[in-house]
Amino acid sequence: VLRIVTSNVLACIRRDPKARFYGISQNDCREYCRCAACAAVDAEEESHAGTLLRFVNAMSDRLARVHPDIPVETLVYQYTRNPPKLTRPAKNVMPCFCTYEAEIAHPLRESPYVENRNMIPDLEAWSRLTDNLFLWDYTTNWRNFLQPMATAYSLQPNFRYYRDHGAKYLYAEGGGYHADFAELRAWLIAKLSWDPDAARERLLKRFFTGYYGAAAPLVRAYSDERLRLAEKANLRMRVYE
Repeated sequence: VLRIVTSNVLACIRRDPKARFYGISQNDCREYCRCAACAAVDAEEESHAGTLLRFVNAMSDRLARVHPDIPVETLVYQYTRNPPKLTRPAKNVMPCFCTYEAEIAHPLRESPYVENRNMIPDLEAWSRLTDNLFLWDYTTNWRNFLQPMATAYSLQPNFRYYRDHGAKYLYAEGGGYHADFAELRAWLIAKLSWDPDAARERLLKRFFTGYYGAAAPLVRAYSDERLRLAEKANLRMRVYE
């Protein structure tokens, strides 16, 4: 498998040599290998990320002999979210930490929910293991795109937190044009990705005025009222709830 994957990655590089980095990750599910050999590695590492990271490290080592400057991205996702006890990411490996389980209506460090309290130690542990941390964040509800979401107001503190813990790259996964205030969310994601310290109120005023014109005061009042209701009710919002 290692030989086949390495060969396939080299073929991808030949087809698209200008790509910034290449991804080798687990499947998008919770079905990790349970054979005796893999189970022994994961037990030793106290994490299912043990088998994943050992494999990706081995593949990246072979890749580095030909392309030493190409990083290999791998998802730290669901069952591999907590870091392994022994193995460290190779120099050219880029762990991509996914906040899939997080409660997303409140800033990660301010949410009262257990999902966020449990996620913070894992994120900070990975940040100590690598200088190539990638963050995959979530900003909408995939079960109900039209559900009012207050995520536009939790983006900035979360982006600052990711930056302060070594994230060099950020991908914010969200709904399309049909989602609740999707245009506002896309605007804030773009601006705050460039500068997490930008004046948020200034960004909000510029967006509402430029996008809604004469209706801006009314739409802004509606948006702010939704936020107040969400905070008052302490609403719990997750990606698939």
